[in-house]
Order: sequence, then C-alpha cells, then structure tokens
Amino acid sequence: MKQRTTFYLATIVIAMLFLLSTTVSVAQLISETEIQFTNSSGEKVFTYKTGDMVYVKLVYPAENVDATMKETVYAKISSEVEKEGEIISLVETGVSSGIFKGNIKIRVSPMPFPNSSFVEVDKGDKLEVRYKLPENDKGIEEQIFDNAYYRGPEWTFVNTGSNHIVLLAPDIQILIDGKPAEKGIFVSAYYDKVVDGKKIQQNAGGTGKDIAPAGVRWNGQVTALAVWGSQEGKNNGFSEGETFKWKIWRPSDGKVYDAVATYITNDPRISHGDTYTKDGISGLIKLEVKTK
Repeated sequence: MKQRTTFYLATIVIAMLFLLSTTVSVAQLISETEIQFTNSSGEKVFTYKTGDMVYVKLVYPAENVDATMKETVYAKISSEVEKEGEIISLVETGVSSGIFKGNIKIRVSPMPFPNSSFVEVDKGDKLEVRYKLPENDKGIEEQIFDNAYYRGPEWTFVNTGSNHIVLLAPDIQILIDGKPAEKGIFVSAYYDKVVDGKKIQQNAGGTGKDIAPAGVRWNGQVTALAVWGSQEGKNNGFSEGETFKWKIWRPSDGKVYDAVATYITNDPRISHGDTYTKDGISGLIKLEVKTK
C-alpha cells in the first residue's frame, strides 16, 4: 500500500504543477475569447442553488460572421450525472456584438435524460460548459471551457502567484463524527486575516485563476490542493510558517465544518507538514470532523 500511495502522490504532484503552470497561459493564448457560467445579469457564477437557471455567456468576436444579423452558436454543457451533456444554443446579444448568451434548466436526478431541455445534477455536482474553436494552424482543435457547481460551497480564493501543494492520499480517512464521510465533500485550508481590527478566517485553497468553488472536492481518489501564500502587505493568503486550518463542506447539508488534520510523515516526496512554505509539499492522511 505504501509503494502504491507513493506512486499516486508523485503522479498527482506532476499533474498539479502542470495545471498550475498552464491555467493562465491558456487564457493568454485566447485573450479575446471566453466562456462563462453566469446569472441572468451576465455576472460570473461559481455555484448554483436549487431552482436556479443556468446561464452561459460566450465572448467570441470571430463568430460574428454576418454583420447584418444576430447569429447563433452552440456549446455543450455537462454534469457528473449527465456526462454526455446537452447542447445549448447561444444567441448573439446584438448585431456584430460578438457576445452570445443562452440558458438551460437544471434538474436533480440520480440518472441522466439525454436530449432533454434539462441538465441532470446531484448535490455537489461539477458542471462544465465547453465550446469548440476552429482548428489552429497546426490542425489541432482547441476548446474553451468553464466550470461551476450545483450546491457547492461559496468559497473563493486569490491566486497570488505562490503556493504550497497539499496532497490528499488515496487511502485518506475523512471522518465525520467517527464515520466515513460521504464522497463529494470539499476540503480547503483557511488562514487568519485581520479585518477592521478583528481576526477572521479566510479561505486560501483552490486551483487555477480565481476559480470557485475553491478548495478541492474529494471523491475517494488521490487529489491535491494548491494553498496560496500572501502577497507582500496584502494579507490575502498564508504567511510563511502559518499553520493550516482545515475545513470541509458537506453536500448533504451544505454546511462548513472545522477539521483536525493528520499529516503524512514517512514519504520522502513530502517535504513539509502542517505549516505553509512557498513551494512546499504536504500530505494529508486523515481529517476528523465533529459536528456536535
């Protein structure tokens, strides 16, 4: 088991570093193009609640082919319940605007119903919308995408440019009141922040460029979380040497709970423990929560 765990941890470290290094560069390559989950006003949405309509906005001037009419393009929206997804039509907001909007209803269901007017979801489900771009000059098809959640946590974070990676081992124990936690919970690290002279706890875990819900969702597989350090004088992340404060969000009741962590100490690839260090690597082997 130890050998297998070590292999998984090494693999996830490499994947995590690649993700963190490429997230911003993709946006730079397609600087005038983006797709987002939004509300009815066009504002970015990170997590939808029961009864919400899912709105999508595509900014893509190149799709404005005909300057005399509003045009329609198509994207695909999927969830973990409905993996094959549904096609959603996006209509240009005005002649030659290059901005396209559309919407679809979400429906709570344990099974998908393809080719319907709904996208099926479950609590904590990850939603994804994708739009295919034309092939580039090398003949490679590119896509842009955005993620949101159905009933995920309202956590956000700041990508400050420096982070500490924390791994969740494949055999991690996550216990709530002594019982194994349901899959689909979110895990994240909080730091102390002073606001108006008062100390509060603020989330600093997340992967990518200001993507929320922040933290990382655990589904029984090895995964990792980037914990972000503060920029000088901004108090927007962890200070060097600050102790991690762990919290989980439980999809069954939508509540956040404090968790006590046990760290991996016997793996040579794990360089650090319970405190933040720029470019450090820690590993969790147990998280325990008491709700009462």
